[in-house]
Amino acid sequence: MKKDIIEFKKRYEIDINNIKNDIYYVIWDIIPRKNYEKGIDETHLIKRRKKLEQFFNNNTKLSNEKSKIKLVNYIVTNNLHEIAVFLYDILQKGGEGVIVKQPDAEFKTTKSNQMKIKMEVTCDLKIVGFLPGKKGSKFENTLGSLIVKSKDGKVITQPAGISEELRDEIWNNKEKFLGKIVEVKANGITKAKDKEEYALLHPSLNEIREDKIEADSLEDILKNFNMIEQVKKLLELEHLELDKNKQFNNEIKLNI
Repeated sequence: MKKDIIEFKKRYEIDINNIKNDIYYVIWDIIPRKNYEKGIDETHLIKRRKKLEQFFNNNTKLSNEKSKIKLVNYIVTNNLHEIAVFLYDILQKGGEGVIVKQPDAEFKTTKSNQMKIKMEVTCDLKIVGFLPGKKGSKFENTLGSLIVKSKDGKVITQPAGISEELRDEIWNNKEKFLGKIVEVKANGITKAKDKEEYALLHPSLNEIREDKIEADSLEDILKNFNMIEQVKKLLELEHLELDKNKQFNNEIKLNI
């Protein structure tokens, strides 16, 4: 927990003691423990959500407006315009983005049927290698960069944004981190010249995903970038001004 608080301060430049009264826990799903450990729950997402809502409604402490435990907000739609408007509302409230999910989706610890929509695309990639720091640099005796790949090996990149503490931890525990999934944010994607591989533009490490065991594929990543471009165009048509600097989480159930 102490390590999480330190990382929070560094990432958001906020002293958690100044905002602790505004912090609350957001619940977005409910999975029986035995199914979670197996890595799959075949119950449809919308049914799991209804079960959560029923649980909250039957518990006065949870349904109270002052409760520190809340359900994630969502809408049900098959309209890209409605997604753009919902996303805009989230961004205006200091949000980061939304997650599009299928109402009939089952829960899987591997890649599920969902898509993140942010103004900056994030993707899950697997750590496949470690490069030492350059001689004469401050990272000479520690990790210089990570090599991360997509599930199909078609996207390869070396994300920036790794803290000095994390560099040392990874460098001294390579076996522990090899094969782990990391979330990387990027501004774009481009195909390497004379190669079949793609590279991310301005990649930066967001976090290590201990809850994930499978990376995105090239197809997943291209879909995310394509969706962002469509949403951006819709937002431009609505003449909406975006504030992209704060963080939040919400989700949408999308019928497609």
